Amino acid sequence: MKLFVQLTRGLAAPGMLIAVFAVLGVVFMGMSLIMPWYNVKSSMLGVDVEANYDFQGVTSKAGGMSVSQKWSDAKGVDKTKGVYSLTQIMVILGLVMCVLLLIGGLMLRKGPGKKSLAMVFGVLALVFAMLGPVLFMVQHPGAVKSDSGTAVTGKGPWDSFTGSENNVTWGPGIGWIMGLLGFIFALLGFILVLRVKKPAATPPA
Repeated sequence: MKLFVQLTRGLAAPGMLIAVFAVLGVVFMGMSLIMPWYNVKSSMLGVDVEANYDFQGVTSKAGGMSVSQKWSDAKGVDKTKGVYSLTQIMVILGLVMCVLLLIGGLMLRKGPGKKSLAMVFGVLALVFAMLGPVLFMVQHPGAVKSDSGTAVTGKGPWDSFTGSENNVTWGPGIGWIMGLLGFIFALLGFILVLRVKKPAATPPA
């Protein structure tokens, strides 16, 4: 982070760079909406089994076969569905705010007079982009455990966000990582907004 501050110290009007980071935030958050956010892999009797969870539902693969189930058709997993629905909303809001941050960055190219507006967009982009991955990481194990009831024992996705046990591994998918990267770029854009100097007040004549 110190290196980033040093590299941007000489930028008098970093509006274009703010816009670039906002675009990257939009791209990564947009990609996260179509990528799996969670992954469970296991090996049983020499057959590799994998389940990928995204905002649409679950895709299971085993022995060259693939089966998909939408969340709308899944029964008895209301808590888990709620986590994915809430996360999706946070990511979409973060994406929208990054678009507005992009506009704010472009406006700053014409001068620092619009810093306050860019600040608002930056704060909102930062908050929503952070809430998506963080809430998902915190709430996912508890939701899985609640939906599984007393049927689960030992370690598993109901016990921790990531881990492995008895040839079973579980953890975040590429979608969660993309969402986290979207947050990082939103953070970098917000830091640049903070570094923009407001124009000095014109003394009265």
